[in-house]
Amino acid sequence: MAKYTIEEIKKKTWKPMNGFFEVMVTDRLSPYLVWIFANFTNITPNQISFLGGFFVFVTGYLFWKGMFGLGALSFFLAFFLDAVDGKVARITNNMAKVGIIYEGIFDLLRVFIPLLGLTYGYYGLTKDFSIFFWSLISLFSNYFFMFFGLFTIFKIRLAEENPNLEIIGSGSNKWDIAREGVVLKIRQWLNKRRLELQYITSEQEWVFFIIFPLLSLYNISFIKYGLIVGSIPMLLWISFRYFIFVRRNRNVKYRRIKT
Repeated sequence: MAKYTIEEIKKKTWKPMNGFFEVMVTDRLSPYLVWIFANFTNITPNQISFLGGFFVFVTGYLFWKGMFGLGALSFFLAFFLDAVDGKVARITNNMAKVGIIYEGIFDLLRVFIPLLGLTYGYYGLTKDFSIFFWSLISLFSNYFFMFFGLFTIFKIRLAEENPNLEIIGSGSNKWDIAREGVVLKIRQWLNKRRLELQYITSEQEWVFFIIFPLLSLYNISFIKYGLIVGSIPMLLWISFRYFIFVRRNRNVKYRRIKT
């Protein structure tokens, strides 16, 4: 008899909010594989992570060889297994710090290795040198803002929790456009469906490594178009978010408390 049911897996592993492809694809498919792993095997989350990492390198190799359709399928498996390992860890309560490290490493490789293969595979077939420029822009849009965002959050929380610092001033709701008007209605409609009103790196990876590589079977130029379509909106989106954040919090300051 199965220890965990599909409904229990959904309840305990689905995030309250997530990106479009996670909600519409991986969240719909992954509970069934999690059900098998958690109930009938001794496979650990770390082993699933390593299997996903294996498909990351397979993806890079297939892209490098110009087999973009097969590479897109391989990347989907890597992406899907990355969703499964965390769910298995949560449902079986088998989470470890070393597993978080492994997952972080594979998350970085999941972008770098396929992008490297995609770049050289496309260049080898077209001799279009501009692909290197767009690859750098794509890598920058995925890595830089992700780490810059984490660093910013860390610094803010460190200041807020520092007993020797006093917060002066308060943020302004004037610039919180996500809480008013049409934007608020769209956000509420999406939230009811567990969708977030934002463009996140996992959705960017779908554009880079699944959707446009599949379109390249019709025209190989879609490989470069995918990097452009995936990276420029990310740069604009994150820049806009930081602009709103700065405008909303520009009057918030910290003062050191004398001890």
